[in-house]
Amino acid sequence: MQKIETWEAMFPPVQMHVYFAGIAMAFACVALGWAVRAIAQDDDPTLSEEAQVSTRIAAAFAAERDDLKQLLSNEAATVSFNHTAPLRVTKLWLLTTLLLLGTAAGGFWILAGYEGTWQPDTLWAAIRTPIETTDPALTRRLAHVICATTIIVCTLLLSLLARLGRKNRVGLILVGVPLVLALAFQVWLGSLLLLTGPGGGVTGY
Repeated sequence: MQKIETWEAMFPPVQMHVYFAGIAMAFACVALGWAVRAIAQDDDPTLSEEAQVSTRIAAAFAAERDDLKQLLSNEAATVSFNHTAPLRVTKLWLLTTLLLLGTAAGGFWILAGYEGTWQPDTLWAAIRTPIETTDPALTRRLAHVICATTIIVCTLLLSLLARLGRKNRVGLILVGVPLVLALAFQVWLGSLLLLTGPGGGVTGY
């Protein structure tokens, strides 16, 4: 059996970066779906699951007795009898942010391997400096970093919105739409970097 001598051989940086990027994006999509579902739920998040089940049972008995007054006064009368517990997405957003930060660290690990140094000035110069004189000022690496930063900031904002209240529709739209666009563009940029390298524009091969 061939001996594995380095961590890079066991865990190829580019491969691990792509794996973690896919997992982090999947978590972001799941968290976004949960946030939308949480907004669509009518259940009161301040009530426990047992309390909500009890109010539903009381509403059902009131309906059988045709007691309209009691039925309308019961909180469960306005919600679905197919009970699902209120979703709280804060922790999932925070977990997604941690995965994204780990993925970003992997990206800098790859860049440091190419440049042979961890000096911040050298890495930043490699990110923002065009490879060829014909390349645009917005390099693929710089666009990749901008998208990654946008995604991380959006997940942090969404975790804060989820912590403050799960029914903030306007906040979800204002932050969720840029998140989806950044995720889509990041997939495109990642494909460009993997298939044709850091040189060239961000709009085509």
